[in-house]
Amino acid sequence: MSDCLLKPFRTHTLWYCPGLADQQGREEFIAGGIDRAGWRIFRGGTPQDGDRNNAVTQPAQGDGGETTFQAADGDSPHENGAADGDCPQEKNPGQKRRTWTAALLRGGVFAATLAVVLVGASGLAGGKSLAARAATDLAMPVGILWLLMLALAIACASKHRRRGAICFTALWIAVGISFNGLVAERWMKTLEFPIDADPLATDSPPFDAVVVLGGYAQVNLFGITEVGCDAQRIVLAAQLWHAGKTKSILCTGSGPLGAPDASTLGRQLLRSLGVPNRVIFESFGENTSAEMAGLRLFFDSPPQAWQSLIGTGRVPESNGLASDSRSLGLVTSAFHMPRALRLAAANQLTFSALPCAFQSGSSASSTPRDLIPTAAAGRSFAIATKEFLAAWVGR
Repeated sequence: MSDCLLKPFRTHTLWYCPGLADQQGREEFIAGGIDRAGWRIFRGGTPQDGDRNNAVTQPAQGDGGETTFQAADGDSPHENGAADGDCPQEKNPGQKRRTWTAALLRGGVFAATLAVVLVGASGLAGGKSLAARAATDLAMPVGILWLLMLALAIACASKHRRRGAICFTALWIAVGISFNGLVAERWMKTLEFPIDADPLATDSPPFDAVVVLGGYAQVNLFGITEVGCDAQRIVLAAQLWHAGKTKSILCTGSGPLGAPDASTLGRQLLRSLGVPNRVIFESFGENTSAEMAGLRLFFDSPPQAWQSLIGTGRVPESNGLASDSRSLGLVTSAFHMPRALRLAAANQLTFSALPCAFQSGSSASSTPRDLIPTAAAGRSFAIATKEFLAAWVGR
């Protein structure tokens, strides 16, 4: 009996047995799969009845732990008496590069096909304009990264690189979820504080003070105050005063690392919106927790100008301003309101919630474009995640 050596590799097995194949089979030895019976398969086909391949019986273990096939007595394991060293064992580097190039091209074609389908479906749903926006989203860094992860996952799968395929598939799914507009909107919607009615349309008595939390403005390169994405906070505060819904406005926030204080920027913006300076007051704090602590100090020892403004008929109690002795409103973004109220309660402060700057929106319908991940959706997802983590750690 003589053995025909099999060479195991990380993801496949090469075997070459010239005594069991024709000349073409010798030249095209295979990295092949293994069927349930344990047979190794030639690229050129399976063994035929009646030829010398019938001499192969069952796989056996060699002395070195390598799998072998046994040939019939008298048969040479190498045709024409070839020595063991003449049997090729694995592909050369050039062949490996060509096979990886083919796998990457296969993955690229698959990713490009998905991109074309999404753009085409968007065009059918909303016309050329929506198709152009979908193509633009796919050309952005997040869209390119998403398609690249898919292409690499397909390439690794076609090369039987299981770990790589799993890794890149997981990354593709993670990017697709955390940067998806539909997912971010629903994630944000579960967080945003609900509002029962438009605060500008209610007939309730005016607040003694409306508190506006900072984080809605910054100073540009020319020293001019500009509003940010949460600018509706300051706009709502000005609207409440003009509608006669509050007697005063209290801006909060300190600037980090020497930057202008958010409370000062709020005063400037309110004055530019027609709110008189005499009804605007300031409190400080570099974050929401510090802002609430600063508000507690403000209401414990309110300035005389504020007490004169809201009236002398309601005087603070001996231990400071009790939580129910003044009518106070709190203006902040809807996603931030739950945390703000939680921290206010920790400082014995009670506010009427006046949420604004809702980000969940009320989209009429979804389109195929919504499946494409974007940086804007990733930002909303990150904001919502931050708020949930803050609630989890009790902040």
